[in-house]
Amino acid sequence: MNTFLLHAETEFNAFKNTNETYKKKVDELSLTFGLNRPYNLRNTELPTFWSGNLECRKEKIALVEINPQYDKKLMTSENSFRSSDWNNYMEFHNSSFLRFKNKREAPVKYYREVANALSGENLRDNAHFDFLQKNVLRFELIPYASSNFNTSILQAEADEYLYNRFTTELLPFISQSRQVKKAIIHNKRMCNVLIEKDFINSDNMIYVRMNKGRKHDFIYKKKFKGLELFIFSRQIPCGGFSKGEVYSNIS
Repeated sequence: MNTFLLHAETEFNAFKNTNETYKKKVDELSLTFGLNRPYNLRNTELPTFWSGNLECRKEKIALVEINPQYDKKLMTSENSFRSSDWNNYMEFHNSSFLRFKNKREAPVKYYREVANALSGENLRDNAHFDFLQKNVLRFELIPYASSNFNTSILQAEADEYLYNRFTTELLPFISQSRQVKKAIIHNKRMCNVLIEKDFINSDNMIYVRMNKGRKHDFIYKKKFKGLELFIFSRQIPCGGFSKGEVYSNIS
């Protein structure tokens, strides 16, 4: 079995069968990162590795995120559907965008902005969830939920974890997938990590945009085993990345 899915199943089984060991491991990772309450990684929730249909062969865009945002109501609802066994967990996450469609707790604004940006349309009546289910696979670098991870002050070990998880597990999985030809990482912290590790540099830059306040947005492009990888300097809903003109650079 692929390392990515094996890791996901192992973590699911650990949560179900050896919960105290699972909690201890998540707490230790929080301490390693320097995350204290209330910003710690949540050891009481099932891990989330992906959203979107891994089994569909239709070509999709891979969207790489840092970790799930902790939302007690949403996760309580999710756990009621995905916690019984591994097959149930996979089924839930393979259809999770459609499950979000009728949930008040779902982060509607965020997903709408992402879907509108990627589709180049102004999707209405929750049609953005249909677009995401059909066209996008979302992956989490850290499968454990937390609050405000992107604004937290972290230890250097966090950057090492993010880089190693991306390069040794997630990137190989995405690049081996027949359905994914294009992947987008849209996170300031991860962009900086990849620059510091010399995974990308100024030679990879394909787009620069100056916004108000003289803040610049950048897009870097790198090819990896047939996969086109685009690294955004911020999240898609931020700054210039919500503008349609951006996506002519990655089409």
